[in-house]
Amino acid sequence: MSQLEAGGSPGFKILMGAAASINTCSRRNPGAEWCGGQAYNPEEATCCEVEEGDTKTAVTEGLSAQVSSCCGLKAYDKLNEICCDSILVAKSAPNAKCCGQKAFNEDTELCCGPIGDKVILQKQSRDHFCCGHNQFNTNTECCCVPEESPEIHPRQSSCCVDESAVCGTKTYNTLNELCCQSTVVVKSAPNAKCCDQKAFNEDTELCCGPIGNKVILQKQSRDHLCCGHNQFNTNTECCCVPEESPEIHPRQSSCCVDESGEPV
Repeated sequence: MSQLEAGGSPGFKILMGAAASINTCSRRNPGAEWCGGQAYNPEEATCCEVEEGDTKTAVTEGLSAQVSSCCGLKAYDKLNEICCDSILVAKSAPNAKCCGQKAFNEDTELCCGPIGDKVILQKQSRDHFCCGHNQFNTNTECCCVPEESPEIHPRQSSCCVDESAVCGTKTYNTLNELCCQSTVVVKSAPNAKCCDQKAFNEDTELCCGPIGNKVILQKQSRDHLCCGHNQFNTNTECCCVPEESPEIHPRQSSCCVDESGEPV
């Protein structure tokens, strides 16, 4: 069964002719698509399924399964809406991302703070990044991380002492910059790591894919891990690796069960 990438909430499924990344499909009758015990036309409707002990399904009419995703039992248009922590919200911009249960424009805004306690800030400039719940200018300030919480200090302070290193043929400041494949990049967070030639926040993001072909994904929850270029919920799904590429399946599928019959 092939899988197509689609957005949506962790643990939710969109049922159509072909399965979607985290969302999967069910074909119980060769002549029709079924949603639980209800037949539907995937060209004109979408079937969503939630597994929380008991399996629940619902059909959303008037929205083709080819252009939709599921947020719980409700289907939505991925072009205009986004599912954030199981809450359906309107996109604030075409490239909007989730910030907790709200949407933010990553071109003009910052989503700052730990998972479960985030705030959206208007980005003061392209050189501003998060430092806890605040933002700092990487040209004039640094984000220090003492024992309690991140703090912003002028670059001349003792906390921002220049700790230089060499990256390729360039010198960089290890406090605010990273050397990623011989390229100097600004840290997107105090604990940022390299994802190919970009920096990512390992607390809120995932770096997925093979070396040289990685993508940075907004982590949907603490239970999500990489599966190829996508992410899966380790509580409800597994990452199967057939001959071609990794695929995400429900934990109840045959791909997610080892030879002893136990879920992997």
